Amino acid sequence: MLFVAAISLPSVQMYCGFYREFDNLENRPMAPLPSFQWKRPGLMTGQLNAYLNDHFGFRPDLIRWNCRLRMELLGTSPIPTVIPGRDSWLFYCAEAVPDGNSLNDYLGTIPLSDTELWKLKHRLETNRQAFEKLNIPYLVVIAPNKSTVYGEFLLDEHRRNRPVTRMDQLMDVLRSAGDAAPVLDLRHVLQAASKNWPVFYKTDTHWNRFGAYMGYREIIRNLGKSLAGLETIQVAPGRLKLDVPRQGGDLAQLLYMQDLIMEENEVSFDLAENTEGPRWGTLILRHDSFGDALYPYLRQHFSKIVNIAPFAPFDYDRIVRERPSAVVHLFVERYIVQAIHDSFFYPEEAPAGP
Repeated sequence: MLFVAAISLPSVQMYCGFYREFDNLENRPMAPLPSFQWKRPGLMTGQLNAYLNDHFGFRPDLIRWNCRLRMELLGTSPIPTVIPGRDSWLFYCAEAVPDGNSLNDYLGTIPLSDTELWKLKHRLETNRQAFEKLNIPYLVVIAPNKSTVYGEFLLDEHRRNRPVTRMDQLMDVLRSAGDAAPVLDLRHVLQAASKNWPVFYKTDTHWNRFGAYMGYREIIRNLGKSLAGLETIQVAPGRLKLDVPRQGGDLAQLLYMQDLIMEENEVSFDLAENTEGPRWGTLILRHDSFGDALYPYLRQHFSKIVNIAPFAPFDYDRIVRERPSAVVHLFVERYIVQAIHDSFFYPEEAPAGP
């Protein structure tokens, strides 16, 4: 009777919900309950299997218990996308999804070939030349991977064995070309800033507010070479401080441990007042999730920001019709190959690429 009750409880939970399960925070849609299809029963079988995998009774709690046991007793992560580091640091293993390359790039095991480097350089220069003809400043901004700035918190088995990353290769090629496309490499800026204040979250893949602010400063400084009078807004004196710990970020959520692994790296601050208000018109901002934190700062300088998804097709002629004051393409280091493809130039009905 105990055995029958044990194997029956998950089904009862699925349909009755008598127990308050731990919140599911996987940041993806759960599989819906399929409708029966007489003509395609095989398809329904696969859909039903996906539904049961996502909605199995007590699933979030079982995953949470498994994560706690593995993390707290063995120091290993049962979630392939999360890499535990030292001092409660968590890192993103993008290759497990796949979602770019973070760990393999850091280890130096996936160098770019000469052909790949030439294609990247050619695409960047082609973009730059096209916008230059229209007198539109064009800036490519590459934010570093978290491991690039805080690699010392990775465990020994994840430390790099080859000192050259794909970003190193790309920047070396662009520097050797002289008049290359304008690429803003934020690695050294954030590495220097991290010596005084945290610039990345410990439990999240992204930079924190202060890291985003440091990136914003460099973006405005570079755009200011073409847009007269564009200057960064400074942090109000004496306002930088660490926030009180809060629930963990997206990596802690993947482990179902956001209430146990606290986030300690948020930095709060106020900006000095921007008395002049927006000085320029439209900014075209093509970005991944790292760009989300830039909006509070960039809105101080542009009256309109047009957002373009990082890998989705976008008609170049539509950009021109916006008559932008500047075009900024921002993405994180792990997306070098995916982000620098036929940006802005292929028609909207074309495939979005990798």
